[in-house]
Amino acid sequence: MLQASVYGCYYELENDNQYAGYVIYSYDEDDIIEYSFEEQDGSMFEGREDEEVLYRNDPLDYEIDTFSSGSSSYDDVWDVIEDTPSVANNSGYTYYRAKYLKKRSMYSEDDMDDWGLDKDMWYGCAPMAMLNVCRECSFFDLNSTADIVAAYTNLYALAGTDSNGNTSESVLGWTIASFARIMKNISVDYTYEVNPTTSYFLSAVNSNYPSIIGMIGGDGGHAVSVNGYIQYKRNSTGGVRTYLCVADGWDSRTRYICFTMANLEHTSGTVIQYETR
Repeated sequence: MLQASVYGCYYELENDNQYAGYVIYSYDEDDIIEYSFEEQDGSMFEGREDEEVLYRNDPLDYEIDTFSSGSSSYDDVWDVIEDTPSVANNSGYTYYRAKYLKKRSMYSEDDMDDWGLDKDMWYGCAPMAMLNVCRECSFFDLNSTADIVAAYTNLYALAGTDSNGNTSESVLGWTIASFARIMKNISVDYTYEVNPTTSYFLSAVNSNYPSIIGMIGGDGGHAVSVNGYIQYKRNSTGGVRTYLCVADGWDSRTRYICFTMANLEHTSGTVIQYETR
């Protein structure tokens, strides 16, 4: 058994005996902190697949182990999430509000084979997040696969991404602004904030601006673009729970994450102040 405190449960969802997504339930928060309703397995948080109890050692350092025989007491999470991206009324939550960008670009490392790019050599989460943002803003034309490859590799180079795929989070706004000026002669403003609140990203979505979350924890870092959000209201208190909809460039997954509960050491936010077209 791992020498770490139990963090929560990882539930796989099924629909007609087919995998239909997952839910991560946090015991710390007594609530869902991440979910997805797409085909692929996994999470933004590291862990072994097909097992159900999350243990936490450090921020962004999660491991999964199997349930004990008494795990059935946690089955109430199935009353919270159904097979649609909404919270069931009998869970104590009701739908409150949702908003998404006009376009939701979802490029990821899964696409790189089709592009003819070696993932081991070229993949970086920040360039992929920037590619999604630039596509949302139409900062490059999309007439062929070569256009995507050129956009991605140029963003990779402009941002100074190293051979391990690492990119400084502070250069993302500058890189996208430079790319827009080079490609389309468009001047773009941006903001950069360290340890932003959820409202920072909500305001961007409400303005139809794309944004990028930078996350750093004990097991490394990641960057994802934000496509929108969905909110639910707790019936007993009137409190609102917000989940950011992100395009995770690791595997094309649309994930819904409760940003304030991710147990991260450091976060950042970059908002591109240009309405997606």
